[in-house]
Amino acid sequence: MRTQRVARRSLVGLVVVLAACSSGPDDLQSSQPENTEPSMTEPVAETTAPTSPVTPTTSTTDTTSTVGSCEPITPTPFDPNTVGEVTVDGPIQTGNGTAVITPPSFDVTTVGYIQEEYFISGTASAYESASPLRPDGCWTVEATSPEPYTTRILVRRPADPAAFSGTVDVEWLNVTAGFDTAPDWTVAHTEMIRSGDAWVGVSAQTVGVNGREEALVPLALKIADPVRYEPLDHPGDSYSYDMFSQAGAAVRTQAPTLLGDLQPEHLIAMGQSQSAFRLTTYVNAVAPIANVYDGYLLHSRGARGAPLSEDPDVVAPDPALIRTDLGVPVLQALSETDLVGDRLGFATARQPDTDFVRTWEMAGTSHQDLYGLGIGDADDG
Repeated sequence: MRTQRVARRSLVGLVVVLAACSSGPDDLQSSQPENTEPSMTEPVAETTAPTSPVTPTTSTTDTTSTVGSCEPITPTPFDPNTVGEVTVDGPIQTGNGTAVITPPSFDVTTVGYIQEEYFISGTASAYESASPLRPDGCWTVEATSPEPYTTRILVRRPADPAAFSGTVDVEWLNVTAGFDTAPDWTVAHTEMIRSGDAWVGVSAQTVGVNGREEALVPLALKIADPVRYEPLDHPGDSYSYDMFSQAGAAVRTQAPTLLGDLQPEHLIAMGQSQSAFRLTTYVNAVAPIANVYDGYLLHSRGARGAPLSEDPDVVAPDPALIRTDLGVPVLQALSETDLVGDRLGFATARQPDTDFVRTWEMAGTSHQDLYGLGIGDADDG
């Protein structure tokens, strides 16, 4: 139990590192002490870079055949014209009167936070690649087939601007169960709140909006509250990557609407498990084009990425490493059980650490636990 608790604190420690290091690689390097052995009894600070039992990986897998050198790219600042115009509506108060998210969180007003739901609309593109996607993550893609969309984002933020850290954690909501869940909020919200982060959950995928036949329970948005979510229109998961870019762009360009008096300084994209598969593809394919996020936390991903496109079908290689030329920090946080097995098997995607790509494997932890499966959503700290 203590190991799982330390892992949760360490996960947010990684977010703290990302926010601190988004200005350059030197800070990222300093977050990882050299020539130190982890101590299983050493406590983990709640708001600093993670220490034991979280350790940077030393790969025993020969990755020399898959780690390549990307064509040099010049990191460019965020340009809203590149991402596209986004319309924000809300806060939404129709239907049953409450946002649908499973499991529901405790009343965040009791810890000085505000929860509000918004709809964002725009025109999103799918992406295609003229050549097969490479195992080293150096992918070159082109936007194609623009389609209109409307989806929702859920915002949880400090009510007091003085309590705001400047960091907005933008989570790609997980749809493995057939509806939207927020596993990174669940396991890390107590530390986010202590740090003063804002959190934004993005309904990026069609299953979360429209549902599917084999869903565990009928909690997709348009099924759970058809009146509230009637305006939502999702063109398909091929468009999810551009929609995620535009959601982050809206946080930057329309902060007074979404965040009130809070001024965002850093946007950290995060996702766990299925969402981390999507973010693997996002980082390698779309991030160099969009330049929306200041850092990425890929939590419990597997060896491969998600498909880039569904029609036509553009699959990610297995393994798929993280490109090393992005110019912003990418931290991969893995549990011990993420390393093996046919469904995850991250060990085959290990790669050497670089100035901007770091991998952390947390000994003694599992892909999911009871806290992450619902107990955590009742934890008000």
